[in-house]
Amino acid sequence: MSIKQKLVLLSTSVLLGLIALFILNNYSQNQMRELVKAQKSVEILKTVQTLLRKNEKDFLARKDEKYLNDFQNNFKSLQNSANSLKDILKEVDISTEYTNEFLEISNKYYDIFTQIANTQKQIGLTHTDGLYGNLRKSVHNVQEFAKNAGNFELLALVYELRKEEKDFMLRLDEKYSTRFEKKIDLLTTMSINQEIKTYLNQYKTAFLQLVEKEKVKGLNEKSGLLENLRKTIYQTENSLNNMEKNISTHIVKAESFLNTFLIILTLLIIVVLMVSFYFIAKSITKSINRFQEGLIGFFKYLNNETKNVELLDDSKNDEISNMSKLINKNIEKTKNNIEEDKALILDVTQVATKIKEGHLNKQITASTSNESLNALKDVINEMLVGLNKNISSISIVLKEFSNYKFTSKVDSSGVEGDMKEFIENVNF
Repeated sequence: MSIKQKLVLLSTSVLLGLIALFILNNYSQNQMRELVKAQKSVEILKTVQTLLRKNEKDFLARKDEKYLNDFQNNFKSLQNSANSLKDILKEVDISTEYTNEFLEISNKYYDIFTQIANTQKQIGLTHTDGLYGNLRKSVHNVQEFAKNAGNFELLALVYELRKEEKDFMLRLDEKYSTRFEKKIDLLTTMSINQEIKTYLNQYKTAFLQLVEKEKVKGLNEKSGLLENLRKTIYQTENSLNNMEKNISTHIVKAESFLNTFLIILTLLIIVVLMVSFYFIAKSITKSINRFQEGLIGFFKYLNNETKNVELLDDSKNDEISNMSKLINKNIEKTKNNIEEDKALILDVTQVATKIKEGHLNKQITASTSNESLNALKDVINEMLVGLNKNISSISIVLKEFSNYKFTSKVDSSGVEGDMKEFIENVNF
């Protein structure tokens, strides 16, 4: 693998690591956003639940249907918020058990309050409708009869009954209904007029019907529908608290897990990158060192510090090996040239030795790729040819001299210097 490919691979690894970190970080942020959104949804449910309690109390206190309408609208909002929370919890893979429980209890709360509202409507939202209207009408019949008959004693007793009736309505205590029942029974027994008895029985019936409906609704928070309502309220509050704790626990766990996973992944990426850096750097350094050692060996060979030279290691498939292959070609070429030069110099040395020994007919036969050395070889060979020719000519003349023949001359044309002087001395 080439250095370029290694660096590209390393860069790709770094990029992939950064992308992995980015994706995980983005995922963790999305998870946390959804969990925080779920937490806010629980707060919204608490707020809407508080509004429902307010609507409930306003309706029971003021007996106005607008508060019932507000209650119904807010309950729809509660259901929508709870369903939205379920969707969020499903998205982050959290159990919707508490949300389903809350919806179930809330529906029960809504049903009970609806029963209370319907019961209150039967009792009467004003003094003129429902059982309130019947009671008001029946007591007016009794009062009108007493006034028309001029029976002020009866009228006073009726006022006593009205007092018990009002006390019951204000305090919702059964003792007042019991006292009312005893007094009206006594009054009915004492009355001899059949018409007044009828009116009194109607009054009693109307009041007792109202009392029964109040009992159904609940005389206090520990009886009737109001008791059931309070229980469901406590259950919804507990369910909301459970939801809040569950989501908070998941937020803490998710935050801890994601932070731990991010740290582990970051460390893993760093380790992988460091190991990759190490081995790539080691590989490059090793190749460079081999390249350097090969060059040093070649320079030593060039400087005659060593007799042999080794080729650079070009076995790898990288840029340094490619350079080594190119340099190896030049090393082989240079080595061949040097060996040729050495062979030429050795031949020159051997020829010079032979000439020194007196063998003037020797020639330098070795050749080299070095043009300068070849030119020098040619000059020396020409010199040797000329010298051999002149010596041969002198030798012939001297032989004739030995035979007392002094007519021959040595040709000195083209000869200069000491050799010319020597020839002229021979030619005296």
